[in-house]
Amino acid sequence: MITTPNLSVKPDQAQRETSEASGDSRLFDMLTHVVEVISSNGEKYGLKEGSVPDIEVVVGAVQMLAERDRLELAPFVDEWEPLLVESGGPQLGYAADGTPIDLSPTGVLKDLLNAVTGLLRKLLAVSNGESLDYLAPLVELGSDDLVSIATLNYDRTIEISSDRFGIPCSEGLDTWNEESELTWAEAGVKLMKLHGSITWGRDYKLATGLNMGQEQVTRSPESPTIEELPPFVVFGTAQKLRPEGPFLDLRAEFINDLRDCAHLVVIGYGFGDEHVNVIIRRWLNADKRRVLTIVDPYFPDTWITAAPFEFEMITGLQYQATALIQDIRESRLSVIREPGKYAIPRVCKGSAALDEELAAWLASRPRGEGLPENARH
Repeated sequence: MITTPNLSVKPDQAQRETSEASGDSRLFDMLTHVVEVISSNGEKYGLKEGSVPDIEVVVGAVQMLAERDRLELAPFVDEWEPLLVESGGPQLGYAADGTPIDLSPTGVLKDLLNAVTGLLRKLLAVSNGESLDYLAPLVELGSDDLVSIATLNYDRTIEISSDRFGIPCSEGLDTWNEESELTWAEAGVKLMKLHGSITWGRDYKLATGLNMGQEQVTRSPESPTIEELPPFVVFGTAQKLRPEGPFLDLRAEFINDLRDCAHLVVIGYGFGDEHVNVIIRRWLNADKRRVLTIVDPYFPDTWITAAPFEFEMITGLQYQATALIQDIRESRLSVIREPGKYAIPRVCKGSAALDEELAAWLASRPRGEGLPENARH
């Protein structure tokens, strides 16, 4: 499982981009307000003093505010903030090109949501493929076999790296639009993009004949108009288990692949998505001989500073005679506290290339009872 560092919202960049998109500053005014409210409640979002909120938190808030009238808690809210109060009746205006626009708070929020998600394609563009060469050992695992990678990222780093080193890479969507079924190649990289991609566009196929209408995934470069469609991605820190699109199928595929795995390597993931944490928890609990390796320079070295799920892993997957980290006697958890850029080559080259301590630890772990002989790492 591979993830990238969080994207932060930079107010000056947001102002420039959103103003260009709308022809005025209305989107920036709303974005600034949302960011300021989240920042002023930073402790609730786990923000350090002076830091800006993660873009997923901001977009998640914008999405819920735009749909606030449909939220289950809406009847319990007596009064919204003044900036969100609808004045009643149509509030229409015109963009710089003469296009009619909805100036109501809900209209502004919906336009802001589209504008910010559209920015993903610019923010996550990779201009230099050589900067991704550290991923070569990872994608080259698919040279002779099928290597499964589940990613929460929206970017194209794995795809670009695979193409750069001549390794086939499949997202499983070749037949999904027509057959609602994921299909994969027999070798190469099996890339499960659990939260979508900047190269996916969200489209809709109308009902025809005896078929009902259905959402479609339009992918570039298959579609020259992909930039006109909003990226088909799952945003926010909650409600990421989305029924539309291929997301439930991808999640099921990830769970199925894990059943044949004895060793899961997690790189750069902060364990902030509960629907993913549940999968990892159940996989570990199903067989006590399954092991987990975490590559993260910021993973806590003691349960005292750990977040709830990290606390469970540290205390549940390790046996410590005392509270001291040095007193670990038995463990199903291995942590490599360095950036993935440096750890990936060692991890992917097998135990012979790992540090002696980690190599000995992995070699000493028996495969779980009932696991197939070809259980993968």
